Amino acid sequence: MSEKIFVALAWPYANGPLHVGHIAGVFLPADIFARYHRLKGNKVLMISGSDCHGTPITFCAEREGIAPEQVIQRYHPSFLNTFKTLGISFDLFTQTLTENHYRVTQDFFHRLSEGGCIYKETMIGSWSGTLNRFLPDRYIEGVCSRCGSARARGDQCDKCGRLHDPWELVEPHSTLDGLPVAFRETAHYFLDLARLQPELSAWLQSIDRSYWRQNTLQFTQNWLKEGLRGRAITRDLEWGIPVPSHLERDPAFKTKRFYVWFDAVIGYLSATIEWAIRCGEPDLWKQWWDAKTVESEGVRSYYFLGKDNIPFHTIVWPAMLIGYGDRVLPYDVPASEFMTLEGERMSSSRNWAIWLPNIENNYQPDQIRYYLAANAPENRDSNWSWSDFIRRNNDELLGTWGNLAHRVLTLAWHNFGLVPNPGELHETDRQLLEVSRETFSKVGDLIERVRCKAALQEALALAQRANAKAAFDATFMLSALSGDGVADFRRWLAEHSQIGPWHYPEDQISDAPMRSLAAEITREKLFDRLHQELPYQSTVETESWKEQRDGAVRIEQTIYVERESQRKIVLGKGGATIKAIGADARREIAELTEQKVHLFLFVKVRENWGDDPERYRAMGVEFPTE
Repeated sequence: MSEKIFVALAWPYANGPLHVGHIAGVFLPADIFARYHRLKGNKVLMISGSDCHGTPITFCAEREGIAPEQVIQRYHPSFLNTFKTLGISFDLFTQTLTENHYRVTQDFFHRLSEGGCIYKETMIGSWSGTLNRFLPDRYIEGVCSRCGSARARGDQCDKCGRLHDPWELVEPHSTLDGLPVAFRETAHYFLDLARLQPELSAWLQSIDRSYWRQNTLQFTQNWLKEGLRGRAITRDLEWGIPVPSHLERDPAFKTKRFYVWFDAVIGYLSATIEWAIRCGEPDLWKQWWDAKTVESEGVRSYYFLGKDNIPFHTIVWPAMLIGYGDRVLPYDVPASEFMTLEGERMSSSRNWAIWLPNIENNYQPDQIRYYLAANAPENRDSNWSWSDFIRRNNDELLGTWGNLAHRVLTLAWHNFGLVPNPGELHETDRQLLEVSRETFSKVGDLIERVRCKAALQEALALAQRANAKAAFDATFMLSALSGDGVADFRRWLAEHSQIGPWHYPEDQISDAPMRSLAAEITREKLFDRLHQELPYQSTVETESWKEQRDGAVRIEQTIYVERESQRKIVLGKGGATIKAIGADARREIAELTEQKVHLFLFVKVRENWGDDPERYRAMGVEFPTE
């Protein structure tokens, strides 16, 4: 029976293009997770949108001297283009600047207010004497009173994650003019978190949540230990969702708007309602949210976000849902750490980032996705490094995974023209197949637990193992040959051959897996070419083919076979020596085969063993019988 998986992603502010930190920490892991569950046959709904309110938008608009709407009109389409380019598979990516979102937010406020979860109180606001107005919290910076960070914002410290009020900062000042701010009283509405804490704690303790990431669990437990207190849900702003009209009769609230964190989390619900309307089934949202319906039973809601948003999604949003009543609560909140640039957190407002539009035009989507998945900040901060980006793409994505796919497809096409029927399996084949089954199960389990980085590592390890088998299993080299006795020869070769490692010209191919691929194709072509052109009695032997002083020869593997015809090799009475040879022979063998050779093989007809079984047993080969 299929499951219902709700995938919600934190809403990015539409105040600048997306950067790689957004993708690595939120959008890519959510997309991997959603794609996995779709492939598994589960019903998946993946939603998010542009956060169009809040001070990051107004700050950008004021800096440029334009309206906030113009900022949104610039960056929302940029988000959509990035998601399309990278293949982020949303069911809906909307924005908070819709009539639907305004209506749902105001309705949510009414419901909380009616349930006694909202109260009015006078608080202290940050006042700029030079601008003669209250300033939003994010227009204030100062020294964090907990960790000492010199650039803590007025609402939160990015370094330690603490949420606070502006007056709790040391030396608070305006980011607009750098001058100190004063603090004045102003009336606002508050969410009564203290009233909701008992039910919230009971929900959190209702099941074992050890499957949550450690940072998520620790943040949440610390908040509850300190005790929850009311949190303001309105601010003195001109840009944002207005407080419902019946409250605006109070002159003090005509210039107030809902605090951005309040309407942003409600966006998960409003976006689902919008999605249902777009589907032509306006009540379809209830299957994901309405806890009273049978259809919503078993829905698992996952919220993907950065660690700075943890308390809003494990404390504030669940408390709001509990206060509203009969709404599906979060199942997991896989919060990521930060991807840094030169050790500092990336930031759109501070213009410190690797921007997606800048790299989308220069690199393939899979190159970007792979590096961000492999270097994801799942459990600790990671750092963007251009040298690491190049290395992982060349050595891992191309050199391991791409190499394996290319090798298998190339050999199948050249030798069979189609996917061949499997022959008799030998022990190494069965071992690899068993490891593949185990890895498939392990990768699925890791993705289920939102450990996408570890899942990728498991898949890569399997690809490396398959590459190793393909590179050193001479069965591939002889796959174009057919005839009686070849199956026995392949089996023996697979079980006993230890060909390699090989020597390659470093100036031609830079990474080991790709060298293996080039070596494989070359030796197949060379072997086939020699057997087409050389008579049985001929030998290909040159003094320069012996071990060179430059150390080119690494391993010599002797395999005994008999050439029976122009197109067949069988286990039997003759012999051939296969060697990796030195650099001096490269030109000669290239001239002979008219191929650009990266791996050089020395093929030589040797003495006939005749009918002496002891000679065969000495080499560990079964004596051939008619």
